[in-house]
Amino acid sequence: MLTPVATWLAYRASKSSLFATMIPLPAKVSKIQLDFSNRFSARAEVVVPENIVYVELFDLPGGVQATNLSEVAPGTHEFLLHGDGKPPFKVGDSLSARGFSQDELPD
Repeated sequence: MLTPVATWLAYRASKSSLFATMIPLPAKVSKIQLDFSNRFSARAEVVVPENIVYVELFDLPGGVQATNLSEVAPGTHEFLLHGDGKPPFKVGDSLSARGFSQDELPD
């Protein structure tokens, strides 16, 4: 028998596309480049599974901006990141990403 909380979560999952189809994916920082104007650029790799067409990073440290990946095929892809100052991560760190199917793209 499900608890009231488990019942509510199951109900929400059946009604909410975000609960039903958002797939968490790790993105690993693969390269960081510092420039002379006190800025950095970086790349983070993510492996996109079948049926996922849009991937975004989330919960990034303040001041970090990143590209989203749209209309992607399965396989390894790179996010481009940039920001001011010293990067708040190092090569090998994992960043949080999430993938969406074609039917469940975020607004």
